[in-house]
Amino acid sequence: LVDHKVDGNIAIYIHPDLADLNSVVKPQSRSCSTARFPVEAGQSIKASLIKTAQSIFKNCEAVDSVPENHGFDGILAAELLDFDVDLKFNDGVWSDTAESWVEINIKLTFYDSEVNPVWRSVVGYTKIKFSDAGGTCGGGATAISSGMEHCLKNISIQMAEKISDSNKIKTTIARSQRN
Repeated sequence: LVDHKVDGNIAIYIHPDLADLNSVVKPQSRSCSTARFPVEAGQSIKASLIKTAQSIFKNCEAVDSVPENHGFDGILAAELLDFDVDLKFNDGVWSDTAESWVEINIKLTFYDSEVNPVWRSVVGYTKIKFSDAGGTCGGGATAISSGMEHCLKNISIQMAEKISDSNKIKTTIARSQRN
């Protein structure tokens, strides 16, 4: 994702509201209206954000909490702002289609070594995906999954670009390393 990794010993913290994100989607159409689609998004989002952070920073460790004497040059925290998944089934001439609408918005905050916030940004993406509905409405899961995948890919790209381009983050890390 990035050409040159940012120097520093960084922790990445994924807030529990994001890491444990799950929902059940009910179609907003008469077709397949009794079907339910569980979306267990939290672990995928968490893994994607950690992998992205590890591709940005030379040393990056995922943490579940930040201890007082942590020894990190900075902490990157990710928090859920918005998550929405909608699904509907459209009647077609030859076959029905499943249409998903997936939206994910995440707030990123970078904290210095003393846990003071020094940088904030939002990354997010919205994707509409279509899939063949399938005989038992299974295309709904395919459309949702594909929409989620596109959102996570684009969020990772945004995250990498914003952090890599941030002089504030680089300056904060350099200052911490001098102390």
